[in-house]
Amino acid sequence: MIYTKEIYEGMIGECKGIAAVFIKDVAARRSMLDPVNDIDDIDDWELAEEEIKELFEKFKTAMGLNCSLGFFRDNDVEHGKYGEDGDVVLLPLCIGCYKETEIVEHMTHELYHAFQYYAICEPDDYPCFDAETINTWDYEFHNYESGAKDMKQYLGQEIEKTARKFGEMLGKCCEK
Repeated sequence: MIYTKEIYEGMIGECKGIAAVFIKDVAARRSMLDPVNDIDDIDDWELAEEEIKELFEKFKTAMGLNCSLGFFRDNDVEHGKYGEDGDVVLLPLCIGCYKETEIVEHMTHELYHAFQYYAICEPDDYPCFDAETINTWDYEFHNYESGAKDMKQYLGQEIEKTARKFGEMLGKCCEK
């Protein structure tokens, strides 16, 4: 697919629709639960791995990606990772316990990294981005600064800024 500005905007719209349905459905289901005062509600609060995988597949398809989903042991530093070598998005095992907006935000943030990498690999297929943007992303993928080393450098990278903006936009798509 060639991502013209119109196709790119359509992809964003489709992702917003997926996010809105997911967030509203999960919020409605969870609103009936009280995991603090009812031990039986704890298990119902966490989304099943299959639900996470289904959401991932919907976003992945809408974005025209072929990456796979994996999980990693939870930690206090990372909310997700994208590995271009294996074209895999990794999310924490406990993501099903996150707020529904955070699930969308973290998942789509990492999927956007895959989208960026696809644009780097096939820039002619992504005329929605200028050459300078793609070149910046390429440089930052090859010279990546992790937050564990330098948080200011990490947050200042364009690949992180744009992925964060995309994830936040989708995580907040239901807010008025």
